[in-house]
Amino acid sequence: MATFLELCKDVHRIARIGEDPPGTAPETVVGQEGVLFEVINWVQDAYRDIQEDQRDWAFRERSATVTIGTVRTVDALLLPDDYEALRPFTADFRHRNILVAPTGTAPSASQPVWFIEWEDWRGGRYERGQAAGATGMPGYFTVMPDGALRFDRTPDAPLDIIIAYRRSVHELLADSDVPILPPQHHQAIVWRALMSYADSREKTQESYQKWERRRNQAMARLYREQLPELGF
Repeated sequence: MATFLELCKDVHRIARIGEDPPGTAPETVVGQEGVLFEVINWVQDAYRDIQEDQRDWAFRERSATVTIGTVRTVDALLLPDDYEALRPFTADFRHRNILVAPTGTAPSASQPVWFIEWEDWRGGRYERGQAAGATGMPGYFTVMPDGALRFDRTPDAPLDIIIAYRRSVHELLADSDVPILPPQHHQAIVWRALMSYADSREKTQESYQKWERRRNQAMARLYREQLPELGF
């Protein structure tokens, strides 16, 4: 496992730039200037670039339980702070759901609530006539354009909602911050950062190509381990 500061020192060690002995700088990621500020930015950009490379990275998926009252619309502000997009559970790649259970009951009491695309939901049968005032345990839900979850009926008691979601891009800011990538893949950040270093300097094309090859090898391992297998 590598911290943000350790990643920066690794880039400094391999790049051999600046006046400090290779691998001894920076002493902190805070308040740096000049080439050490560049090193820090290269690592931050590389980390962000890897996270945004694929939408379906396993390391960006999390689960959470959210407790709600008797409301039909769950405001996006009630969802986890690092929530970016819902990842409904699925068994057959077609029927997607979240889980709900009366608050305070065992997980075995949870039941699926099935997902309906917003385009099929809005203004449809889930919002008209008797459905508009329906109460009880929800059977269907949608995700509204503002990110809120909308049920087909208003719960008549508080509920625990169990969701899987894609977390927002994680940032490295403090010395001790650790990437959310599995530890064995942290070196991919270093190779990508070194590519940025080579791209910013003249006469480093050979180094760029060398580090790009190393980055590609590291990313290939990440693809194999952190992307879903294709269904048949």
